[in-house]
Amino acid sequence: MMNLSSSALNKHISNLKKTFTSGSKDQAIAECQSLVFLHPSNAPLRKLLAHMLAIIGKPIQAAKQLEFGFDLNPDDEELLFNLAISYRQGLAFAEALKFLSIYVEKYPTKLEGWGSLAECQFQLQLFPEALDSSSKAILLSNQESRIFYIRSKIYRSLKQYDEALSDLVRAIQLQDKNLSYVFEYAEVTLTHQGKHFAKPFFEKATQLQPTDYVELLYLGRSFYELGNINQSIDIFKKLISANQLLESAYLNLGSAHYVLKHYAEALSCYQEVLRLNKNSSDANINVANTLIAQTLFKESTPFIDRALEIDPHSSIAYKLRAQSRLGAGVETEILNDLLHAEKLNPSLESLQGVLLYSKLDICDWSDLAQRKEQLQIAIKNSLDQVLPFQATLFFDLPELHQIAAQEFVKTNFPISRHPPPNFRKSQKDKLRIAYLSPDFGQHPVSYLTAELFELHDRNQFEIIGVSLSYRKDDAYRLRIRNAVDIWLDVSQLTDIQAIELLRDQQIDIAIDLCGHTSNHRLSLWAHRIAPIQISYLGYLGTIGCSQYIDYLIADKTIIPRDYRQFYDEKIIYLPSYQVNDRKKTKPDIVVSKKSLGIPDDHFVFACLNNSFKYHPEIFAAWMKILSATPNSSLLLFGKNPTVIKNLQSAAIDAQVDSSRLIFLQMVDYETYLARLTCIDLFLDTTIYNAGTTASDALWMGVPVVTCIGKSFCARMAASLLVASSMDNLITYSIDEYISLAIELGTNPAKHQVIKNQLRLNIDSCKLFDSSATTRALEQSFQLVWNNFLSGALPKDVEISSHLN
Repeated sequence: MMNLSSSALNKHISNLKKTFTSGSKDQAIAECQSLVFLHPSNAPLRKLLAHMLAIIGKPIQAAKQLEFGFDLNPDDEELLFNLAISYRQGLAFAEALKFLSIYVEKYPTKLEGWGSLAECQFQLQLFPEALDSSSKAILLSNQESRIFYIRSKIYRSLKQYDEALSDLVRAIQLQDKNLSYVFEYAEVTLTHQGKHFAKPFFEKATQLQPTDYVELLYLGRSFYELGNINQSIDIFKKLISANQLLESAYLNLGSAHYVLKHYAEALSCYQEVLRLNKNSSDANINVANTLIAQTLFKESTPFIDRALEIDPHSSIAYKLRAQSRLGAGVETEILNDLLHAEKLNPSLESLQGVLLYSKLDICDWSDLAQRKEQLQIAIKNSLDQVLPFQATLFFDLPELHQIAAQEFVKTNFPISRHPPPNFRKSQKDKLRIAYLSPDFGQHPVSYLTAELFELHDRNQFEIIGVSLSYRKDDAYRLRIRNAVDIWLDVSQLTDIQAIELLRDQQIDIAIDLCGHTSNHRLSLWAHRIAPIQISYLGYLGTIGCSQYIDYLIADKTIIPRDYRQFYDEKIIYLPSYQVNDRKKTKPDIVVSKKSLGIPDDHFVFACLNNSFKYHPEIFAAWMKILSATPNSSLLLFGKNPTVIKNLQSAAIDAQVDSSRLIFLQMVDYETYLARLTCIDLFLDTTIYNAGTTASDALWMGVPVVTCIGKSFCARMAASLLVASSMDNLITYSIDEYISLAIELGTNPAKHQVIKNQLRLNIDSCKLFDSSATTRALEQSFQLVWNNFLSGALPKDVEISSHLN
């Protein structure tokens, strides 16, 4: 092709436009490129080529053409602006910033220049500069909704949430049907004020029509936040089938599958993101999180490490690394990771609860009071999701336990996602009772319940044992498997598969022996596997949703009338709450005080609870007891060197010889029981009492002193003492607790009277009458079943006598 005259060239440009618009885009572009080669200084020709390249999705190539044009004609305002915008559309923000800076210097009164500059600066994380540019744009016009939207995103990145929300209010006033603005308002509110406050705005977003694929993505995420997971999945799949926003669509689709515990599908989505972008920090984090959810901690490590390589400031990655190290004996490293995450983002969801638990676990009590106060406020105002079990460890406040449980259930298992099935009402010769637990084996729940399964009346009941998590066979697991009529292991099934299997069993009453403790499968209870569902033994508090759990088993000591309002379920009041195993033999092993490093003439106090139950207030009480009882020692559970060091330091601070603290490590159950024979007095923890540990001590003839609290877990030991007719060991204040322990530690005659009383009671008391407790449970099962058959709503049930 030869050089054309000006008029011929203009005609050729006109024809190229027609060719392009008629659909022959490749042909038009090829011919235009040839003309540009022959006429390199023709600005209209370069603009045309850039325009065509931009339309077919090649903004960077378009920008290169315009950059040549700018060199030829730097005073062409339109060309300069389009050049910058083309680079921005191609995500080349640094190049766009360069030309937008030139543009605003040349044309300082142009609103679009400052607005686009602010967007580029925001993308490059130049937040102060972006804030300045967006503010200049707003000074030029306060009627452009998008500028307020841009500035709100900048404020959000600067964690100036009130300012962000203020700008979003203005943007929505100017354009109230814009889904992006409403969704952003919901997202900021979620971060700033929590799910409860954000919910109405996510609901509003779902009522708006998306105008582009980005808004369609936001719509899907709004359904996700509201718990409408299947609707969100449909939207994300639409984006993928349209080949739009693939990275975000796959990430969000994976998250939706993760919530439903479709872990294989979630991992597949995240791997697809990594195929598209190997440097995706989010994908690596999500893969790690999904593996951790399946307890594949070792497998998660490479993905966490990669996420931190990509983004060393990822608070989520540090939190995940802490989670992946649980059980590895590196508690100090876990705490350091959590503190690092806090430094990067103190508002990270559920971080503060996990962090406080980690500190308590190693008896690091620095700034404990301040952290507890902040968490109390967060729970009351639904600002952070503190796990229900953590709340029971931190506070003796049943109202907080209830709020934490309700918030957890509402957030993770919303009622809208779990419509109840219809169960047929029919009289039966035998009721099918299913006990569900992840802890069948060497675990306190099994130590208590093993004989229960053997004692059930097979003329009235058929007993099903359902194992929720994988465990190797041991003596207790095998004993329980042999005791139940049907044994089901659903540990390798998805929730949906497990629900279908369990519903097929036509269970009449299902008993949750886990609650909000580790490896719970709350989804099974949310979907309902039985017409009557009961919480018992494994979790000391309300589950937080009466639609999922109908009844909670307790007794009048654990839940007195004054605290009844803090439990969502109806209460089954037994004469004595805790079932025990009378077949538990007294060990043949002989353990002497000397073998534990204790002088023979020492009075031995002990608290063999987990170290996360040791709060500074109760430890201070123990130090006062030791100070007032010469020739005494205190046995404690010292799980690692950090716990031992911290408690020894606390003893020294209390002016107690730290050598009087004797630390025991984990041993097998029989040896642990044998050690109890060396103890003269068991000192209970406050806030969260000893449960199985206290009944073990009483079984071995060791008196237990407790200070009764308000909540279920702070009244547990008192219930055991009432049931063993040892009410005289219940105290009602820390001062009374200290005085009683000192009296028993310094008055051998009174201590011997107490021990004799306990020995006499063991064979006749309610606490260890396993048969009577089983009969009481069975009577309650019949009562709640008859109530169900009558069509009545669940109501409190009281079993008045301990049946034999």
